Amino acid sequence: QKDNLEVLGPLSSRLRVTCAAVRANLETHVRSEETELWPLFNEHFTVSEQEQIVGSIVGHTGAEVLQTMISWVAKETNPEEQAAMMDALRSATRNTRFDKWLSNIIDSAQEGNVDEASAGSDVESDVGVQMELAEVAGFLVEASGTTAESAAFRPGWEDIFLINQQQLEGAVRRVSNDPNLEPTRKAYIIQSIMASRYIVAQQRRLNVSSTGTGSSSMASTPTTTSPSVSFPTVPLDGSCMHHQPGHSCQHASTSSGQASYPPVPPGTHGCRHYERKCSLVAPCCGKVYPCRLCHDEENDHKMDRCEVKEMVCNLCHQRQPVSGSCTHCNQTMARYYCSICHLFDDKEGRDIYHCPSCNVCRRGKGLGIDFFHCMKCNSCMSLSLFEKHICREQSLEGNCAVCHEYLFDSPMPIKELPCSHFMHSSCFQTYTRYNYTCPICAKSMGDMRVYFQMLDALVASERLPPEYASRTQNILCNDCSRQSAVQYHFVYHSCTHCGSYNTRVL
Repeated sequence: QKDNLEVLGPLSSRLRVTCAAVRANLETHVRSEETELWPLFNEHFTVSEQEQIVGSIVGHTGAEVLQTMISWVAKETNPEEQAAMMDALRSATRNTRFDKWLSNIIDSAQEGNVDEASAGSDVESDVGVQMELAEVAGFLVEASGTTAESAAFRPGWEDIFLINQQQLEGAVRRVSNDPNLEPTRKAYIIQSIMASRYIVAQQRRLNVSSTGTGSSSMASTPTTTSPSVSFPTVPLDGSCMHHQPGHSCQHASTSSGQASYPPVPPGTHGCRHYERKCSLVAPCCGKVYPCRLCHDEENDHKMDRCEVKEMVCNLCHQRQPVSGSCTHCNQTMARYYCSICHLFDDKEGRDIYHCPSCNVCRRGKGLGIDFFHCMKCNSCMSLSLFEKHICREQSLEGNCAVCHEYLFDSPMPIKELPCSHFMHSSCFQTYTRYNYTCPICAKSMGDMRVYFQMLDALVASERLPPEYASRTQNILCNDCSRQSAVQYHFVYHSCTHCGSYNTRVL
């Protein structure tokens, strides 16, 4: 051991000196960029060109790197510089969902600060929060349309999260029109109403982290949430497997009124869509499903992936706040976990990354590695298409022209046509068996020169009747969008400009 210390001592000293030298060089480099490079950047590039450069940088940078960079810059700059940086980022990514991702990052950081600030608080703070919610209970009761008395209203998190935006606005209007309240009092109650969901959510998170039981209601409020979900018994041989042929099990309800879901057989986890060791509690209906796609297949509404707050561990069956690992058995739920989309995937060899501009998870190694995000098209594309594809603003913000499924968050592979329209790759294969024109703009979807040469030979071999021999026809070419007058034919009319037979008679 003494010999190892004698060897490691000089090495550690050299490492410290090297790290200090690297840090000094980086600080000098960053300082030189601020004083020399950025003035030239503003001088020689227009605002639109600067936005394109910033958008290209963001489109090639992963979410983890961006999050770290934004946090670091926020600590090293003043509020005015922070606001300018945020405005520049939002302007460069205005056609995308980057602003929503940025809001999620900022909210997560603020929640972390709130948790740290509240770690040393005592029971009096909980009582104060409870009194604050009780003061606005009467206004929320009337706004939600309940017939219960104000004194009987329990401001639990379940009740407040069921109140929609119109009911909250109704409560605010009632406070504003109350002649018995002083202006300062009105402002205080309105502020409490607007922040009620946030207050209740924070108290619920603090209760969960302090008790570790998964309880989701306040101390003085009767809870309807069980700390764990009791599952029906299944054979150990795995004969009961959801989404398998012939399976007829239904979502059961436990004695506490919460929906339960049959666990998968031992050794396998997840569903036919994803491999994972947990199930998600749907925020819309409160039922437990292996994934959001399983939920969407069995219901007439869709699950909002970003609003998921709870999960159920498939190993210990404990219901708890959603996270990358179980707080009870300490098992990792999947190899990949996204804290924004709440996507779990444990399949080996599958690469997934979260795109900040799409604000969804996509398959691939990551931005700048094998994909980039085009800010104008608002879509992730292969790096091989960088500066080669034809930009069409928000091209994926629409439905597939064949199956009419929304393309932006579709899990199926998507193909870009030469005309810059998109459709599912499987739909393209089926559609091109019978058609060669785009169903949206009617342009040819491939190289049709050989086919058009065959039509030239066919038309040349035909002899029209004498009364049609000198007749002409005005046509519009769908490929070059130009008009021309050509010799009349019963079926085929070739464009005189590009030679295409993809034309229509005017």
